Amino acid sequence: MSSTSWPIDGQNPGGTTQAPTAGSGFIDWLAELAQRPGFVETLLAGALVVAGLLVWLRLMRVVDNVRNRQAIQDYLLGVEQALSGDLAGARKRLQEVLQTDPENHYARLLFGKVLSGSGEPA
Repeated sequence: MSSTSWPIDGQNPGGTTQAPTAGSGFIDWLAELAQRPGFVETLLAGALVVAGLLVWLRLMRVVDNVRNRQAIQDYLLGVEQALSGDLAGARKRLQEVLQTDPENHYARLLFGKVLSGSGEPA
């Protein structure tokens, strides 16, 4: 038989006991990673870029919502002008709505009715 002793019940070959290290591998890896030069600074710079991107996207969404509300308001004012008989004002307002939102089919239909009502068959 060989004189090599095998680890049994948490003992190493030298005869001293080792404390179990459950889960400490990840923490040690993370601590080692954080000690590398420039890692923390790079991480903070990345977080700032992501935060800036999220703020920019949120502001873009707010601007789109405001534009949509303004287009709806302009469309409704055009409807009101058309119903009250102000065809020239309705035509101008609906042209503005169609320039900002060419896919607004309701404005396009009303614009056609305003044009036919004012004698312009275009």
